[in-house]
Amino acid sequence: MTTSYNGYKNWETWLTYTWLTNDENVYNILIGRAETFHAIGEKVGRGLFADYLAGFLTERLPDISPPLYNDLLRGTLQNIDYKEIAGHLLAECKTPPEEENG
Repeated sequence: MTTSYNGYKNWETWLTYTWLTNDENVYNILIGRAETFHAIGEKVGRGLFADYLAGFLTERLPDISPPLYNDLLRGTLQNIDYKEIAGHLLAECKTPPEEENG
């Protein structure tokens, strides 16, 4: 069984990236943040931006009843490859990153 989907690690990652980039307001917020992380450098910035994206989504989770559905939704969020999404958004930044040491 293959887990990749439309060039992404899995369906959850592809779907999340698609939703985040198809909402103009959300996209503009994320690209603005991506510019900040992009300036740090790819390796460090990508990890930090991935953490930011995970928090961005989990902070906006609705409280769903019964608890089973809430647990299923949170479980699905664990399948998202936030570093992959961060990499795609960072690639869209227009400012060159700072040189990395090492």
